[in-house]
Amino acid sequence: MGKVIIKRERDAGWAPIEGMPEVSRRFVFDGDDGVPEVFLVRRDKSFVGPVHSHSQDEVIYVLEGDVTVGEEHCPTGTVLFVEKDTMYGPLRSGPNGVTFLNIRQRKAGTKTAEG
Repeated sequence: MGKVIIKRERDAGWAPIEGMPEVSRRFVFDGDDGVPEVFLVRRDKSFVGPVHSHSQDEVIYVLEGDVTVGEEHCPTGTVLFVEKDTMYGPLRSGPNGVTFLNIRQRKAGTKTAEG
């Protein structure tokens, strides 16, 4: 039998990412126990994140603000699909910052271009 799990984003707290005080995440699902990894990311204005990849495919939906991925401007309402192990970025937050929803099939590891 299948399962239905309902969570409300507002019930999860925002937490800064270690080493990046300009970025915080709000996990709805953490990618454990057979559920996808679903979280929101909030980046301060003009934050530049490194070129990187993840070990899982991901879908990113820009909820507020804008971000430039490489040379591609992605305003509110943009949807990105990134195949696993694909290096992408850098991600540059717009002048008002950016908030986006990120969905992965399961918890993912991250690699940066530097190693």
